Amino acid sequence: MSPSKPESTKDKVYEFIVRHPGSYFREVLRSLGMGTGNLQYALEVLEREGRITAIRVGSYKHFYPSDVGEEKKNILGILSQESPREILLFLSRKPGACQTDVAREIKCSSPTARWYLVRLESLGLIWSRRRGAEIKYYANTSVPELASLLKAYRPAVWSRYADRMADLMRSFDESTSDD
Repeated sequence: MSPSKPESTKDKVYEFIVRHPGSYFREVLRSLGMGTGNLQYALEVLEREGRITAIRVGSYKHFYPSDVGEEKKNILGILSQESPREILLFLSRKPGACQTDVAREIKCSSPTARWYLVRLESLGLIWSRRRGAEIKYYANTSVPELASLLKAYRPAVWSRYADRMADLMRSFDESTSDD
């Protein structure tokens, strides 16, 4: 029996990205405890080989296995960021909320909420409809879909949100049973 070949840095990085799609550079760096240069090199090689892709969302570059679709990449990238994640969850359970409602929910100024809403809409994760002087916002994803993605790809976030997500799922089930 021959000794097993030690896992290469590139393989470790790839396996981490497969387990945690949408992770950004510093997150991978901290989790794997490797040097910046080693990680940069491994990511460049993996991208060149076509095994991973990178998407820039705001100031973060998120890494995904090549087989993850564009829509899922956008959602996973947003789910890794607290304020956009909160907005998406809020709009999933309160469709038709206005900018002021969103600002109040995530405890930020109205212009900051607007900035996030425009960004989420440009990614196709939400849509809006003008009603008189007010703009109403709606999520393009459901609470069950968000819960499933959080549980599968963001377990640390899922564990923090598990109770809250259970309440959201119950409210979603109740609202769909009323139809």
